[in-house]
Amino acid sequence: MNIGVCVKIVPDYEIPVDKFQLKDGRITGEYNELVGLYDEHAVEVALQLRSKGEDKVYIISYGREDQMPALRKALSMGADEVILIKASTDDPFVTASNLANVVKKYGIDAVILGRVSSDLEREMVPPILAGILNRPYLPYTISISKTENGSFLCEQQLDDRNLVLKVNDNFVVSVTDAPCNLPRIPNLKEIMRSKKKPVHFEEEIPTDKFEWAEEASVSIPHYEYVNEMLPNDDLSATAKLLLDKLREEHYL
Repeated sequence: MNIGVCVKIVPDYEIPVDKFQLKDGRITGEYNELVGLYDEHAVEVALQLRSKGEDKVYIISYGREDQMPALRKALSMGADEVILIKASTDDPFVTASNLANVVKKYGIDAVILGRVSSDLEREMVPPILAGILNRPYLPYTISISKTENGSFLCEQQLDDRNLVLKVNDNFVVSVTDAPCNLPRIPNLKEIMRSKKKPVHFEEEIPTDKFEWAEEASVSIPHYEYVNEMLPNDDLSATAKLLLDKLREEHYL
């Protein structure tokens, strides 16, 4: 079985909001890049699902060639190969379409994504990708296991309970950051091996506009932060004052 994990390289999470800039619909600026946090959980789920010696885990990324050093983090975790699609946009429809092309070309059976990308957090690519591939889509998945008859059990994390669904065919899932998916730390042996693992480059395929939707614009909202020091001589009075202020701002 071929398992594909869709990974996005994102800006370092600790960069201040005012450092982000948009140019031609893409985030620009000076910052370090790394594998998205939710995508690391997706890689971990894929590695847990992989049967020893039988399955292959592909890392599929729609991004830039200079992001390969960051993508090797996924290889050092234990993935087998990387497929990098040379990207020109952050449009979720174009992204999903190009990911779908690679899934078909490489014969990917199970497609695993993080619940959201760690930068724009739109939660759009996974369901669009499933729609293009005409496959079942299971969001909020925390674990996947394979049964003896070849079907899969996908456990979803809901608000008040966990739900286990049985899937008999190829599927698309997005995974959460549940504790059971805590990404493994690459060891030195895997880091060294990752440097020799296969890397494939694919050209972006132009995508016709979808009849049912298209991205109109992308913008980063402006946030204003106001800090206020509360007196702490009497903690009971401090707590009451804090509650009053939260009610004034309609947070309570």
